[in-house]
Amino acid sequence: MLFRRAALVAVFASLGLLAGACAKRVVPVVPEGEDYVFPATTPGEVSAEQAGALRAAWSEVLAGDVPAATRSYEKVLKGRPRLVPAETGLAALEFNTPTEKGEGAYVTPDAPDSPFRAPGPVAGPFTTTLGDGSTVTYCWYRFADQPAMLNAGLTPAEREEAQRRVELIHRAWTKDRAYLPAPTTGRLASLDPALIVVPPKGFEVGYVPIAIRQGR
Repeated sequence: MLFRRAALVAVFASLGLLAGACAKRVVPVVPEGEDYVFPATTPGEVSAEQAGALRAAWSEVLAGDVPAATRSYEKVLKGRPRLVPAETGLAALEFNTPTEKGEGAYVTPDAPDSPFRAPGPVAGPFTTTLGDGSTVTYCWYRFADQPAMLNAGLTPAEREEAQRRVELIHRAWTKDRAYLPAPTTGRLASLDPALIVVPPKGFEVGYVPIAIRQGR
């Protein structure tokens, strides 16, 4: 029973790690609040196609995908010069990197016997800068040897079985297929594009990125 639960954890962990590489791209529903208000159009101001393009571009704004949002808005403005909602959305892309002092860096244990160090990563460290201005340092671990699996209370044989199954998923689940039904309720969360990382050559199957530090 313990291993079956751990296997499920392994499968869902792989789903999350593969989201950027294997899942179909889904434009998130635009959340509206006092800080991020969608620049709406007036009735009849734009065509249905242009309205859809504006909402897709605004979703890219909220997701922090500045290059994609810029291209989307410029495309709309090319067909409708000086369209206020498009110009407003384009102006929202002028983000400033936060300058406030952080609370210090989050650092993983560095003791020699720490699960982050023994057996340890196979590649890295690498860095990526998030939309909030912080820098994440990460390494690539063999799936069965990542800290979460080492602390899951599994036997070596059970961890190796999880490794085998994850390698099957990595090889068989391609990004041109759907693996979960589309949600029927709620809103999809957006993800910082900087969190989608590419494995080094030779570590595409059976390896996962693990953050070891985050700070400014």
